[in-house]
Amino acid sequence: NAGGVECGQGGALAVDPISGELANCDGTPYEGSGAGGGAGGDFLAEGEQVFVDVAACQSCHGAQGQGGVGPALAGGAVLTTFGSCEDHLNWVRLGTQGWAAEVGDSYGDSGKPVGGGGTMPGFSTLSDEQLRSVVYFERVRFGGANPEEALADCGLGEPAGGGEGEGGTGESGEPTATTVAGGDGATETTVAGGGTATTVAP
Repeated sequence: NAGGVECGQGGALAVDPISGELANCDGTPYEGSGAGGGAGGDFLAEGEQVFVDVAACQSCHGAQGQGGVGPALAGGAVLTTFGSCEDHLNWVRLGTQGWAAEVGDSYGDSGKPVGGGGTMPGFSTLSDEQLRSVVYFERVRFGGANPEEALADCGLGEPAGGGEGEGGTGESGEPTATTVAGGDGATETTVAGGGTATTVAP
């Protein structure tokens, strides 16, 4: 598959090349819950839509995250650069010029020089959910991050094992998420705004 992530790795699903519909790796229909206010699918699907169509990230980073004009994201490179989802999110939101103006002259865990590998545009026009979803998609699909841990790290849900029915609160005191483990191997996370994300353990 040209260096991309195989179906089932890092939460990757199969995509019908004709219809574009998501399917489980065994060919059964994917029945993930929609994210409130999202693009009608789960955060992974919404992030892929942003990566491919809305922000066209693939035009610089490659369809499989292999790099091109922009650096590679695949093979865990994105997680090596950004151990924290919030740092990754801020980089995507601000881009090279915004980061240099607001944060400093280096970025990432290894202190890469801003602008040293080209210019990254900022995507501050995307909604917060779109930004978080595309960063989640990059971290899971190309970085190989655990989908449940990445949901929590990217502010899209609570970490699994946090206790059934337990949820957090945001800065405003609003509930952020509640995670419930189902008997069928699925974990359903209700996130801020009332949406849900369902992760099914293999």
